[in-house]
Amino acid sequence: MSTTTRIIGLSLLALVACGGDPDPASRITSFRTIAMRATRVVQSDTCDVGLVPAADARPGLPPKLGKTKCEIPGSYAHPGDEVQLELLWHDPKNAPREWMWSTCVNPPSTSVFGCFQKLAADIGKLPPDQRGQFFINNVRQRPGAIAKTFEGNELASDPASDPRTLFRVKVPADALSSLPAEARAGASVGVIFFACPGKLQLDTAFGSGGLRNALPIQCIGADGKPLGSDQFTIGIKRLFLRAAEENTDPRIDAVLFDGKPWDPAEVKDVQAVCDSGEARFDRCGDPKHDITLQLAQPFKQSGKDELGATFEEQVVIQYYVTEGLFEYDVKRAEDPKTRFAGRREKLGDQTMWIVIRDSRGGVSWVTRRFRVVPG
Repeated sequence: MSTTTRIIGLSLLALVACGGDPDPASRITSFRTIAMRATRVVQSDTCDVGLVPAADARPGLPPKLGKTKCEIPGSYAHPGDEVQLELLWHDPKNAPREWMWSTCVNPPSTSVFGCFQKLAADIGKLPPDQRGQFFINNVRQRPGAIAKTFEGNELASDPASDPRTLFRVKVPADALSSLPAEARAGASVGVIFFACPGKLQLDTAFGSGGLRNALPIQCIGADGKPLGSDQFTIGIKRLFLRAAEENTDPRIDAVLFDGKPWDPAEVKDVQAVCDSGEARFDRCGDPKHDITLQLAQPFKQSGKDELGATFEEQVVIQYYVTEGLFEYDVKRAEDPKTRFAGRREKLGDQTMWIVIRDSRGGVSWVTRRFRVVPG
């Protein structure tokens, strides 16, 4: 057992012994990746022409990027598609990080390590002197500059006000045709990202050792030593590959605060009615506030996919916040209302994120601002 594990174990024992409650997962107090969504970027004469900065994008939608290109939000991609990945994250300390993105086509499993196994297999087929170039061609690294994105697409100059990171990937034209017909139901592209609070270092020998759970990178701390996996962030988004089928993301119409529309530009005042350190909503005082997400109808899809399988989506809503407590931080889309209370832990400006996910990989989100004031 590692030192970190022993400390966590002792802390939990102390918490139980004192009768305390763990902080809810919806409260974001350290660096966290919240959600990732995909957008097919397609040519169309009906879209706005020109480059629209992300800061000017419509609320709840990724930015339009490139000339005569429209976006089609959804988790299904087609051979030859260009797909944009948008990652929503929050860092209370706004610490500098190095970001890295990579992809794997038709991995053996949908896990992070399944994607790395596919990368290892691809690299292993190359002569040693070509493996470094493979990374140059397939891994996009962005040292430190957290207010910029790849491919020359600009984000807002203040990353704290627009904490999005974008990456573009091209789906190989033979991503489906190269597979036997019976294997195409599981066809996918895995998109991996890393966020390192130090320096990212590539291991060009990756793929030659055959390690099942090997990582192709190291996150190097200020002392020049590799940081443990508990100190950097790694995640994956799966793009399902289909010949023509679409999976439209759930769409958000409005957010209601106590039954009235909550405009994206409006900062609500919320009284602190929960004690500092309180983790249970039912022990907070009044007033408590109703938060409701209104979804565009129909908010879920059902039917038969292009492979003939019957499906009916399940849709859930997740609530996140920098400070405060929800009565329920996960809700079914059929019953989207939750309640919220401010906490005395930290007064002042705060952020709330509401994320909706369907069971076929579709994701949408909205952000709202509020202010915790003395109760």
